[in-house]
Amino acid sequence: MAKTILIVDDSLMNRKMLQKLITSDPAFPVAPVITMANDGDVAVNIVKDAMDAGDPHPFDCILMDFVMVN
Repeated sequence: MAKTILIVDDSLMNRKMLQKLITSDPAFPVAPVITMANDGDVAVNIVKDAMDAGDPHPFDCILMDFVMVN
């Protein structure tokens, strides 16, 4: 089963770099499903919408930038 990862960063370059690092990692036998958000508000809405749709644990991992505008 594919792992689900949410990447939250206001830098597009950082999001793409993390996505590339994760998807090329041989530790994942099945390519992970990656969702990206450009700020904390968007990330909260993504998680909330998934939970409202009935998924109590929508992501296996959330990688979030510590310093963002939102």
